[in-house]
Amino acid sequence: MHELRKDQVVINDVNVKTFAARFDEDAAAVRAEAGSTGITDSDRRGDGGRTYVSLFCHMGDFLVTPLDSDQGKIRGVQISGCGDSALLALYRAVCFVRTALEDAIYPSVR
Repeated sequence: MHELRKDQVVINDVNVKTFAARFDEDAAAVRAEAGSTGITDSDRRGDGGRTYVSLFCHMGDFLVTPLDSDQGKIRGVQISGCGDSALLALYRAVCFVRTALEDAIYPSVR
């Protein structure tokens, strides 16, 4: 079982409530944090929603690499892990992120 923590981040002056948890396996640990303001019917920065996802590898054999665009800007990350513990910790963390974002998209369903 994991401990669920509530927090918040600020994205472009908008507060976003987040949920965080750490997923420990025998030889790996990943902390996941995610949240969103939900659907706002806009895709613009000014009045659109805000979404936040963070994965932090506390322990284990992980390699985190930034992914650059053709213009040299960092546009993503690649996470590689070795071993069963890395697979399980990363899987559980990604499932947690998915659930947190689903809760923001479909708040009345849960």
